[in-house]
Amino acid sequence: MQLGAKQDLNVPADFLFSELTDYPAFEALLLAAGAHVERLDGLEDLAAGMSWLIEGHFRGKHRKVNIDLSDMHMNETLIYRSNSKDMSAEITLELIELSKEQTRLAVDVRPTANTISARLILQSAKLARKSIERRFNGRLDDFCTRIEDKYHEHSAG
Repeated sequence: MQLGAKQDLNVPADFLFSELTDYPAFEALLLAAGAHVERLDGLEDLAAGMSWLIEGHFRGKHRKVNIDLSDMHMNETLIYRSNSKDMSAEITLELIELSKEQTRLAVDVRPTANTISARLILQSAKLARKSIERRFNGRLDDFCTRIEDKYHEHSAG
C-alpha cells in the first residue's frame, strides 16, 4: 500500500524546508504527547544520517520506532526510513518550487510489513483506503495551513 498527497503552499521553498527540518519542534511535540525521543546520531548539522529512536504508547501498545534521514537535497527532497518490529516505511517529502512564493509539497509513504500480523493490518488498510487517504490529506492540509500561517506572521512582523 502506498499513500501519497500533494499540497500547494504560499511559502518559499527554503522556508518550507526549514519548517520540515525543525527537528527540535517535532521532538517537543512528541514529548508533549508522552513519547520518549532519543537522538541516535552525533551529527550537529542537518545531514543524511540523522537518526532517532521514538518510544511511546500508541493504540494501547508500547511502540518503538527508529527513524533515519536516509537522503536529502537542500530545499528539494527529504527521504526517511522508519523501522519497527512489525513494519517499515519509506517516507519521501519532495518540494517543488512553483514560484518564488509558492511551493508544492508532495508526500509519499510506502509501508511494508515485517510480520504476518502487520501484513493483515496493511490488507485491512487497503480495504479502508479511501477513509485513510481522507484522514491523511486532512492532516497534511492542517499541517500546511500552520506552516503558511507561521510564514505570514513571520513576514508581516
